[in-house]
Amino acid sequence: MLEKLSYIVWNRAEFHTELDQIVSDHLGRHFGVEQDEGYEYEIEGEVLARLLESAAILSLSPEGAHKRAALRISAATLQLYGEGLSGVQNAAHVVFARLGNFPSSDLARDIYPDSAALGWSAPLWLEAEWYRISSTINLLGKSFTLTPFQKRLWESLRGRGSISVSAPTSAGKSFILQKHIVSRLVEEGEFVAVYIVPTRALISQVSQDLSQEMAGMEEGELDNVAISSIPIPLRDIGSDRVVYVLTQERLQVLLEIDSEISVDLLIVDEAQSIQDDGRGVVLQSVVERLLGAHSVGQVLFAAPLASNPEIFNNIFEIHNMTSVLQEESPVLQNIIIANRVKGRRKRYNLSIYIDGELKNIGDRVMSNSFSSVPQTLANISWELGKGDINIVYNGKPAECERVAGMLTDLLSSEDELVDAEVLEFASFVQEVIYPTFTLSSVLAGGVAYHYGNMPSIVREGIEELFGEGKLRYIVCTSTLLHGVNLPARNVFLCKPSTGAYSDPLTSGEFWNLAGRAGRLRNDFEGNVIMIDLDKWKTNPLEGPVRQKVKSSMASLINEKTLELIEFIRDTEHASGSKAGLENTFVKLFVDYRAGVIGDTLLRAAPEMEQEDLDEVISALEFASDHVRLDASMIRANINISPYRQQEMYDTLSAYMGRVDPQGLVPVHPLSSEASERTKFIFEIISRVFEKRNDGSYTYFAQLAMSWMRGGTYREIIGSAIEYRRGIGRRESDQAIIRNVLREINNDLKFKYVKYTRGYINMLIASLAGAGQSVPEDAVVDMPIYLELGASSSTMISLISLGLSRTTASILSGMAPSSGWSREEVLEWLRRRRFMTAELPARCRREVDALSLQAHG
Repeated sequence: MLEKLSYIVWNRAEFHTELDQIVSDHLGRHFGVEQDEGYEYEIEGEVLARLLESAAILSLSPEGAHKRAALRISAATLQLYGEGLSGVQNAAHVVFARLGNFPSSDLARDIYPDSAALGWSAPLWLEAEWYRISSTINLLGKSFTLTPFQKRLWESLRGRGSISVSAPTSAGKSFILQKHIVSRLVEEGEFVAVYIVPTRALISQVSQDLSQEMAGMEEGELDNVAISSIPIPLRDIGSDRVVYVLTQERLQVLLEIDSEISVDLLIVDEAQSIQDDGRGVVLQSVVERLLGAHSVGQVLFAAPLASNPEIFNNIFEIHNMTSVLQEESPVLQNIIIANRVKGRRKRYNLSIYIDGELKNIGDRVMSNSFSSVPQTLANISWELGKGDINIVYNGKPAECERVAGMLTDLLSSEDELVDAEVLEFASFVQEVIYPTFTLSSVLAGGVAYHYGNMPSIVREGIEELFGEGKLRYIVCTSTLLHGVNLPARNVFLCKPSTGAYSDPLTSGEFWNLAGRAGRLRNDFEGNVIMIDLDKWKTNPLEGPVRQKVKSSMASLINEKTLELIEFIRDTEHASGSKAGLENTFVKLFVDYRAGVIGDTLLRAAPEMEQEDLDEVISALEFASDHVRLDASMIRANINISPYRQQEMYDTLSAYMGRVDPQGLVPVHPLSSEASERTKFIFEIISRVFEKRNDGSYTYFAQLAMSWMRGGTYREIIGSAIEYRRGIGRRESDQAIIRNVLREINNDLKFKYVKYTRGYINMLIASLAGAGQSVPEDAVVDMPIYLELGASSSTMISLISLGLSRTTASILSGMAPSSGWSREEVLEWLRRRRFMTAELPARCRREVDALSLQAHG
């Protein structure tokens, strides 16, 4: 009956006219659009009553569009009339309860604390409370009211079955995953979880969130629990309850050094990254390996807005996997189009995109004239974002800095006091990075910029201040597309792009980004402002909201078959030149040697012509004839071509008869021989793996030495500026800082990490082939030193606990020993808690946030 009634309401033309009016009035007032003289944004009482009655009916409909309309009406009427009309407040509570949108209901109670007692009829009050009670669970000794999606996800997880979940960004998935991990840690005496994330930034975020979750537990419930963000063998952690938070590359290392590890819970977050060119192939390879050769209990894949979450079942052949899908977000996203009015430099027309249609809101006249994309982003986000928390998206770090500078100039006219904690953080950034780093100056104006190459302590400080509302604007790159939690009331975009080639945002990337608009429990709705959409290269609104996820490896095999075959047959290709093809080659080569290539190709390319399949297999046979190394050795270096691995083995074997083999072995960065040895190793890597002879290895070897020895960012950047000035390079300090941060993040912490690991593996193999060996403890872990920027055991142990490199460096300088393990570091921190007063405030917060009880 109610479902039929919802369609009657929906099919009334008058309903849509009245809905358009309330939306236009609400957003028009919010964005300050021009209205006819005398217009008071006042809807007649009868119209308002009909809209609220309609919302109450539509909230019970199974149709997504109906539910969104109910939420839209409730959000708009509350913000227009909720202050004085208790009937509006109560009607909104009923709608929120029927939708299961308890975060919005709680927010309404916070804003209008008396609403629950005003004018309620007993049946409606009982209905709303019934919905709330039926959605409340007891979890870890506390009561939590969940949305319907959260409750379904929780119940599925507690059933211990494998799950694929797809939900909007702001649906509350992370909250449930963290509760599930902590509850299993409490319940089980032995427990190992692996939480895979696509970026190092997410490693920090997930580790900190879990630490905070554990810190809230009763004393004794989580004794001897460890969270590790680096691949340490289980036997060396000293705990029976461990949560690893790792990228796919770090998981690959863990599987090599701990071949017996058994995993009770595997979570693959941002699982849609399986379709990312080279790293997607690595993700698929390591998950396949973990599931195929190790004991794994429960598996969960989480991908926002995936139309085919069952793909993970198909790729990994996990039996009895269930899907938990959620279409709607508890926070409404308004898609606002802001196009310049022709012939009017300062006038912009605003409209809202609802279910495929544009609805006019009105015109807004801007204060300034502007033309370039950075000027446009700065001015419109300043004008339309006043009083709100705002994200301004730009695909390139240099332009993020420009836009942030312009916003700072615009905000300087408002004489708003900047929070003292922000000013303190600005001074800290200036001290830690470099005095001329422009982030400090924009922070002092209440603005920040944010991109992936920044040191973690800086990124996380920005995120924390932004989340607390102490920064009003943050200008950022595509870090938002990879799960970094930075929700805001408004998200501004103008001709957005991603990647080094300025590719336009796909519809999937756009909708993922749009999910950042609106903060759960802080906003009823968020706004995505698309500026000058008529001038974008592509219109992401024309694509589907939910995207079909595809395996990168399968796409390369099916769509680039000839290119893949040519790549495999080219014995001279350079490593790193075509990451997707290279990593696919490694995976197929290993499976060919294992005798399972037929099954691999059948799963990846079930519709490929037999002739093409035969050509792929023939190319792999050709490669196998040219590569003598065992497949297990090739697999250990999952993103280095088999040909290049073989060539490195042969090159190092050839050295054996000419030089002392000990001269090929990496030495500790603090050794007097380290500089020359590192330069020698980097030269071989450049020549053999990368097929380069440009001498760049000399610069990177010097940079690597400073980095591995624990040099501060300020020292490293200062040296780079001095060097460039000395050779007459005309670059600004800011450009040099940006380049150094990129070289550390992309070259040292990624490229040279994989290549030094490949070098060491081939060195050990070539020594064994020559009848020689090196004691295991004599081969230093150069890849870990490069990735972490640390070479003392004490500093590495501190970083493994989740502390930033900056904080770990300061603490290790205070420690009486450089060789401490995790357990020894923890015991020292417990004894010396008072010493945090000696740390910079930002570092002190990191240590205070570290739950020593939970990790201990």
